[in-house]
Amino acid sequence: MKTTKYIAILAILMAALLVGESLVLQRYLPAYSFPLLPLIPAFFFLLGVVAVNLYARIGNVTVLMAVKMAKILLSLAIILAYVFLVKTASISFLVSYLLYFFVYLIYETIVIASINKKKIKLNNEQTI
Repeated sequence: MKTTKYIAILAILMAALLVGESLVLQRYLPAYSFPLLPLIPAFFFLLGVVAVNLYARIGNVTVLMAVKMAKILLSLAIILAYVFLVKTASISFLVSYLLYFFVYLIYETIVIASINKKKIKLNNEQTI
C-alpha cells in the first residue's frame, strides 16, 4: 500500500506548524524561544514515517498498540532528558512538544483509520 501521500501531508503539517510557531515565538514571545525547536517536528516526522509504513505493511492491532506505547515512552524520555539536561526554556519546550504530540496523534489516528478502510475495502473486493 502506498504511503507517500500520508508522509507528504505529514511533512507539510509539521513544516506549517514549525513556521507558525517560530513566527509567533519570534514576534510575540521572544523570551520563550529556544534553539532546539526545529528538532521537535523533525522527530515527529520521522516517527510518523516509521509508524505509517509499519502499520501499512503489518497492520494488526498488536503492532499498532506496541508502536503507540513505544512513542509514549520515547516522548516521556525525551521530555525528561530535556528538562534535566538542558534546563533552559523547559516550559516552552514542554508546551511546544505537547502541541506537536497532540497534532501528530490526531493526524496519525486519521491516517490509520484511512489505511484500515482501504484494507477492508481491498479484502472485501478480493473475497467477492
